[in-house]
Amino acid sequence: MVAWTAGVLALLTLLALAAFAAFITAAQVSPHHRAAGAPQLLSPHRPLPPPMQRQTVESTNIKSVGYDPEDEVLEVEFHSGGVYHYVGVPPDVYEGMLAARSKGRYFGDFIRLRYPYEKVR
Repeated sequence: MVAWTAGVLALLTLLALAAFAAFITAAQVSPHHRAAGAPQLLSPHRPLPPPMQRQTVESTNIKSVGYDPEDEVLEVEFHSGGVYHYVGVPPDVYEGMLAARSKGRYFGDFIRLRYPYEKVR
């Protein structure tokens, strides 16, 4: 009876560890993971992506924007020099930003606090 109980406990422990490892891996690998509440800075240990082709926009805060529709990544270059990737941004949100009269206001209202991001430059 003791051997059977120890075997069951060992099996349950292995299953729990495997489930936890799968959860951690999915959270780190998935580019479309959205955090609940405020967006979070993505891992600083990720390799820098190649530069994205961006187009200049008229804005007092934003210098240029680019978009990768396959990965749903919006790249925003600010006049201050920072370049950020916003992950999981749907194409219609990117198109809405391009069409908006005020790119900075659209960015603040519909992107900045809604999508995880990472500073790339």
